[in-house]
This record gives sequence, structure tokens and C-alpha cells, in this order.
Amino acid sequence: MLTELCVAVIGQTTIHFRDGENVTLICHLNHPVGIVLWTKDQTIITDEKYDISPKISCCKKYSVFSNDSFEAMLKINMAEDCVVGNYGCETRGDQGFQSFSVKLSKIELPKNLTVPNTDSKQLLHGIESIPLDLICRVISGNPKETLSWIFNDEVLTSDNSSDSLEYTITPDRTFDYRVYICQAESRYQKTPLRQNITLNIDYVPKVSVAVHPNSVIQEGTDVIFECIHDVKFAPFVIWSKDGEHIPSFSSSLEYIYNITRTDTGLYSCKIMKNENEGSGNVSLDILYPPDVFVIDYYNGTLFCNATGNPGIHKYSQWEHRSSNNKHIRYLDGRQNGYLLIPNLNGLPWFCKSGTYICSAENGITNNHRLYSTGSIHVEFEGTPECILNDFYGYGVLGLNAEISIEVYCVPKYEAFHWKSSDVNITNSSTKYFIKVAETHLETVRNYMHIHVARWKFSLIIYDLNQDDSEYYTLQVRNKNGNTFCGFRLKHTNILNKKSVLYFSILTLSFIILVTSVIANICIHLHCKKLSRVQLQTGNNEVSEVNIEMTDINNGYHTINEEDIRQEDNEEEIQADIQSIYNSPSDNSSDKSAESAANENVPRESNDYLNPYCTMIESTADVHNYESLSLEKFELNTSKADVDLNTGIQRSYENLKF
Repeated sequence: MLTELCVAVIGQTTIHFRDGENVTLICHLNHPVGIVLWTKDQTIITDEKYDISPKISCCKKYSVFSNDSFEAMLKINMAEDCVVGNYGCETRGDQGFQSFSVKLSKIELPKNLTVPNTDSKQLLHGIESIPLDLICRVISGNPKETLSWIFNDEVLTSDNSSDSLEYTITPDRTFDYRVYICQAESRYQKTPLRQNITLNIDYVPKVSVAVHPNSVIQEGTDVIFECIHDVKFAPFVIWSKDGEHIPSFSSSLEYIYNITRTDTGLYSCKIMKNENEGSGNVSLDILYPPDVFVIDYYNGTLFCNATGNPGIHKYSQWEHRSSNNKHIRYLDGRQNGYLLIPNLNGLPWFCKSGTYICSAENGITNNHRLYSTGSIHVEFEGTPECILNDFYGYGVLGLNAEISIEVYCVPKYEAFHWKSSDVNITNSSTKYFIKVAETHLETVRNYMHIHVARWKFSLIIYDLNQDDSEYYTLQVRNKNGNTFCGFRLKHTNILNKKSVLYFSILTLSFIILVTSVIANICIHLHCKKLSRVQLQTGNNEVSEVNIEMTDINNGYHTINEEDIRQEDNEEEIQADIQSIYNSPSDNSSDKSAESAANENVPRESNDYLNPYCTMIESTADVHNYESLSLEKFELNTSKADVDLNTGIQRSYENLKF
């Protein structure tokens, strides 16, 4: 749409028009005149008749017209570049010559606004504390635009006289990633031209490392590492531990779950800012309970070696336990963890062998336990030593005899020899056989459980006779020395008294068992017979059976044997005894059948039931008798001289009714 520009030419001024716009120039006259002449660049456009001179470029665009208000107005249709120039109007009248001029100029908008010292990403690079120029350039328009540098909506500097504008700053690290705006503004533009730039300032980053919840923590805690820096946006982060790169760490915030003592160390975070780098570090100290183990110096001295964090440890009492884990004693060690193993009063030196346990703590608990323990098994070395000072035993002439001697020997024996009457015994002889076995000695001495390893040296003598020696010597040697142990073998013509006593007791027990079974059967049969006796209760009638009751309230009575009928007693007893020996289960079945039969037969109201027999019948019919064996008796050989006849006599008296 074309616009109409109407300008009153009053004085020297400049009029701007847009391409294609209609322009009307009015010569401002303050009194009536005759003829008005228009000129362009001092060339007459119109003559006295207001005709347009053909010498003027674009002459067809000009015309002169008048109205009621103004006379001789110059109109330019669809103005363009060819009408640009200096226009003037002049008159000559009674009051003299009058002239006015105006410059007609085409409007041009500014373009190509640039900041030449930025990169392709519109980043302007600078260095901390070094001055940096902000340069803005534009292809100027007509009329001249205004160039400005703006930050945070504040105009830092502006100029409308040049096609470039410079502004100098001295940046610090806070200027990094600031955004500055270069603006070209024309009054004929609705929206000014703008160019944004971002500062990229090089500096050495300030970096520190924080640990949450703390840099001194207990083992098993979850830990967060935070790399704190003053670099904006996402920088390049490098983590390391004790100088070694941590590939799994790549951001400013990293985690370690359930931290362990192996995670102790110096953690560093390095931040890169262009060509500069900054780093920070933190030392992670992990607290954990001590690991305890015992060092044996092989001279009777032990050391409780505790390694924990913190490294200050307190030691509790040592405990000495036997090889089978029985408590022997508590021992007081030194405050520095050493223990000098003392002797056991009244016991051989080798009883000091066993397990020694030490306990230490540093204030850090492990599964709610304050003390941690370590142990070591100590075997004291020395010259072989006989377990007993004197070994002796019995040998039966005509039979094989075995003698044994037990020796504590650490380190293991290197050689041993049996001697009889100063004659060496070897396995090559058909008279002897030698064997060795490793065993353990477990005993309680002075209220202490002693358990040590020992070697059992055995000598078997085939077909013992009077010519065989009664004294044998064992010599055992290891790298520390040798020792001699003796064994006295007493000859005898009979089995040892303990075996005889075992056999006698077993025989007596069997006799008592058989006698008890027979007595119970007799009582049972007798009571059954009594239950079938009918009592005579009529006047002047006398009972066929006379039963005298005494102390009935105490649960027993006396039976007069002459009143008991004896018919077929012996035959019934023999039958019952035979059935018991042949089949106990059949006897039980017979009794059950008999009992059931008796229950089916109604009793007479005047039947009398002996209370003692009632007690017998209510007793369980099946009896368990435990057999006796040699292993169930522990008898001293000193008690072997027992008068067996006296024992049998007392047992017989106890069976009497």
C-alpha cells in the first residue's frame, strides 16, 4: 500500500521516504506571490507555466498543483532512487526574493550486524584479568542507526555516528558465560537488529572435594563424594585415588556403597576449563575393628598382633586351652601385646602345649562385639619324656603278652629301640612284634584339662614263658635328645584277677536271674489257685481253707501252706516253666486268653480274693532283664580278692521269703 508523505518546506532539512511512497512538497509562503519555481539540485523543475522540464530525471514522476490552502505544491509519484536530491522553492514578489530548501532522501535499514571476534558458536574467548574488546559492526542504513552494547538490559555504551562500536572489559571468572548483546536500532525499524555473544573466560578452576557423611567413617557406611568447583555448566571431571584414575567415576557426584577398609586413601577431583585445570582432594579414613593373629617367637614368647584403625589397641587376658578346646587357664600378658608363657605348677613342661588365644580392641565394634580374637597352637619341643615314671603289667605264661609305653615327643622321634636284658629287640625276631601309634592324652590335673599328643610304643611277646625277661626298656630319640622308659612285666599262671572277677559276677547274675523267674512263676500259679477257692460262710460251717490275715491294712498276709490244696501243683508249675523258657510270647498269649476266660465266668458273691495276689496279678507280665557284660564293670585290681562265696551266700539269703 502506497503512503502519502506531505512535507512543508520551511528551512534546510532532510525528508526520508520509503521506496514507492508518494511525496508532496509544500513551499511555505507567508504572503501571496505570483510564480513559484521548483528546483532539484539547482536545476529548474518547472517553468512559469508549471510545466515539468524534461531535463529532470524521472520527470514524469513530478507534477505541480494547488488547492485552497497552498499554491504550487510539488508532488512526486512513487518516489524512488531517482528522486533523491536537494529540492528548493523560490518566489519573487513585492517584498523581495524568498527561497526554501529540503533534502529528500530514501530510507535504508541497517543490515549485517556482526561481532567479528567470536567463533562459530558465537563464543568470545578471553583470559581472566586480561582486557577483552567487544566489537560490533553493521552495514549502516539511512538515516544512520544507533549501535549499542547491552548486558542484563542495561546499555553499556552506544553510538549513531559510525558503523562499528567497541567496548572493552577486564573479565574475571565471574564473567564466564556472560551474555552480551550488540544492537543496531533505526527509528524506521519495528524491531532493532541484535547479536548475542557469550564470553568464554579461561581461568584455573577452584576445586574442593567433600565427603558425606564424613571423611572419617566406620566400615560398612555408604559414602557420597562431591566435587565442588566454580566452573559453570558441565565441565570435564577426572577422579583418582592415590594417583590412580577411577574409571567408574565421571561426574561431580559419585557414590560408594558399603565402604570397606580397602577404600581408604586420598581421593582427588580434577576439573578442566579449556586449557586450564584445577584439582581438590580429600583423605578418606575408614575405621574398622582389628584383625588379630598371634606370632610365635619359638622361645616361649607370643605376640598378639592387632591391625585395626585406629591403631591404638587394648589387650585383654590371654586364654590357654587344650588341643581339644578345653579351658586350662587365663594368663596376664603385657600391655604391648606380648606374653611370656609361664610353667604349669606341678605339671610336666609339655603340658604348656595347646592353643593360646589373645583378645584386642580399638573401640570399633564388629557385629556388636568389642573384642576381636586371634589364636595359635603351640607345641613345645624338647627331649622325649615318658608319660609315667614306671610302667608295669601282667603276662600269662603260655599266652601272648603286649606291653605299651606312652611318650611325649615333639618334634617327632627319629629312632627308638626296645631292649630286654640289654639285648636289642627287632621285628626280625619271631618272638616279638613292634608297633607304634600316635594317640592323645586327655586328663584333668590341678583342675585343668590337659590334652597333649603322644606316641604309644607297643611290644607284643609271643608265647610268654619263664625265660622271657620281666623288665623291658624303651629308648626314644629326637633331634633334642633321647630318653629311657622302663616296663616291668609280671608273669602269672592264671588270668588276671579282674577277668576272673568279671566272669564270677556274670555267672552269679545269671543264677539270680533264673531263680527270680522261677519264683515269680510259682507265686503267679499259687495266686490263681487261691482265686478259685470258695469260702464257707453258713452257720456252724467251717471253711475248707484256713487263711489267716495279718496286717491286712499294710497290703500283705500270711499263707498257711497246709490249707492249700496240692492237687496237680507240680504238674502245673512244670508246664508253666517250660512254656516260659520256650516262648515268652506264647505265655503272654495264654495269660491273656486265660484272663479273658476268667472274666467271662461270673464269680460267686462269697468268693474271696487274696489282696497280695491282686497286687501280683496287676503287675505287668513282661519283665526286661538286662544282660551283664565285662564292659559294664569298672573295678580296681586292688579289689580283685573278693570272697565270691560270701557274695553268693548273701544273694541267696535275699531271695528267701
